[in-house]
Amino acid sequence: MSSPAVRVRDLRVAYPLAGKRVLNGISLEVGRGELVLIVGPTGSGKTTLLLTLAGVIPSLIPARVEGLVEVAGHSPVEEGVAGLAGTVGIVFQDPESQYVMPTVLEEVYFPGENLALLPDEVARRAVSALKLVGLEGYSNHRVETLSTGLKQRLAIASVLTLDPEGLLLDEPTAHIDMRSAREIHRLLGELKRSGKTIIVVEHRVELAEDLADKVVHIRGDGSCEVYPSLRALVEKVGAKRLAAEGVWIPPEYTPT
Repeated sequence: MSSPAVRVRDLRVAYPLAGKRVLNGISLEVGRGELVLIVGPTGSGKTTLLLTLAGVIPSLIPARVEGLVEVAGHSPVEEGVAGLAGTVGIVFQDPESQYVMPTVLEEVYFPGENLALLPDEVARRAVSALKLVGLEGYSNHRVETLSTGLKQRLAIASVLTLDPEGLLLDEPTAHIDMRSAREIHRLLGELKRSGKTIIVVEHRVELAEDLADKVVHIRGDGSCEVYPSLRALVEKVGAKRLAAEGVWIPPEYTPT
């Protein structure tokens, strides 16, 4: 039996400068090729969890981290962002903050060039990633001219050029319209079927419902519970409470 792609045991994260503990005893496992949906109220620590899995915390953002964190056999806490380059990629909710190059093609070339891949390999990966996200006709476009939805697809393409084993997405549909949001989740479905391990924080849970193998509910106190499905979560926690946390529950789960 293969080891899980992600293993977290009793994870506790605190920001000493803020005098605040955010995560308080998080434990979960993610199998290879699974898609895990994370939900919970604002401020519960969902983003902190992703940043810790990506190695951003504590290597770039100072924090006290306790507990076990393993991603594809790596220790993000010890190895940091550099150690996980090419192993895990992270996409944030605001696409405006994620691009650094002026044109679409230059943007998807940038990650591979940064890792000193051979030019032919950089080009091959860039073309493949743009095709996968449906941006093959936008190579020469300036990034600033793209819609917000297309910018988010570009952010995903840039991450995919490094062929990571896992993808972390922090509310990838927060700033885009529903049509673009559905396109993002259609793409996540394709990536899951190709074997990628995906962890996604999402309030529009209906988009990820059919893709999710597990649903992790991070509570306001920074603890969590893992459920086999969205329905199981709603039955245990209740639609009204989840709605109060900002989690949009599909009508079929809401009592009339």
